[in-house]
Amino acid sequence: MKIIKHVSRVTRILGLLYISAIPLTANAWIPFPCENGTGQTTGYVNDTITYGFLVDTQPYNANFTSAISQVAAAYRNVGDSNFRVFITPRYGDTKVNISPNNGNTMPGGIEMGFEDFDALGLSSNAIAVAYVYRDGCEIIGTDVLFDKDRKWNAGKYQGGSAFSEGYSISQTALHEIGHSLGLKHQQGLLSAMNSIYPFGGGVGVNNDATPLVDDVRAIRVIYPSNTPVVRDLISSRYKANVGAVVRNNVKSTGTNSTQLAVRRGQTYNIEFSIENHGTTSANNVDVGVYLSNDKSISPSSDVFLGGFTANFGYGATMPGIASVTIPSGVALGNYYIGVYVDSSNNHSTERDENNNISLVTTSGVSYRYLVTN
Repeated sequence: MKIIKHVSRVTRILGLLYISAIPLTANAWIPFPCENGTGQTTGYVNDTITYGFLVDTQPYNANFTSAISQVAAAYRNVGDSNFRVFITPRYGDTKVNISPNNGNTMPGGIEMGFEDFDALGLSSNAIAVAYVYRDGCEIIGTDVLFDKDRKWNAGKYQGGSAFSEGYSISQTALHEIGHSLGLKHQQGLLSAMNSIYPFGGGVGVNNDATPLVDDVRAIRVIYPSNTPVVRDLISSRYKANVGAVVRNNVKSTGTNSTQLAVRRGQTYNIEFSIENHGTTSANNVDVGVYLSNDKSISPSSDVFLGGFTANFGYGATMPGIASVTIPSGVALGNYYIGVYVDSSNNHSTERDENNNISLVTTSGVSYRYLVTN
């Protein structure tokens, strides 16, 4: 039997969170190899995986189980994969027993909970760790630990400093559950398996914690299925920039500086990422950038700033920049700027239509830009 330990971390500079710049790599979707060094992991032998979250470990609160259950559902909903994963509360234990098949009632001995990382001798930069137990190519159990001395929240990653808003339990669990399913660290593309918080960031208007395209491809390799063709295009407010995951911004075309307000008649570069999570290519996809009074971007009623049409092959990801001009006649005030993939609804049979729009942000998930003269 072999134990694989995956540590998620932060980089601290002068007390602030920064994202490490790591060289871009390819083929990140390949899962880690089998114990004997040949072949690749086959994952869990059972297609139903149950995680027990130890609710008696502190600083647990009732919202954490719900947040992690939503992450489990995001993995469960990966199209063309043959497994199901569930998170359930587990009572009576105040410590995660770091050992395989440790006698709990969870199949495979899988536990999640909070622990004292100092007592375990883990790095001061570590925020979470997954111990993955394998026998040959098969995963037989996982223990996922979150550092109890961090500030945690049950909400989604908001785009700010973890020192003010706390670490998102769902964003972190997305990464650690990926390890539990057989995925290794990916230090190059926009991926939930990047080892530096906030990993790959969220998608859609609500910034949901969701496996990204490399993660989805790996899941399909480990847990193959023969389901019908799946179509799913997503829009993200994040991008991989020389390996670092950063928030997208609105930048002045003249100075390339990040803007907190935009002026009528001026041109700006809008940054975003688009991914094809489907099992087939998507051609003639319209991508539009809109100015809206609210977060519900509507091509029929909101101000169209610009766009383009593109083809996205299977597993494609595109960090994009659209050059747009704020109309001189638009009313002054506060607006959201949204990037809408498949804005013409030419691909209406998508698995999830709620992840087609992302709101470009400089500071927080719901940032509104002030339009001035």
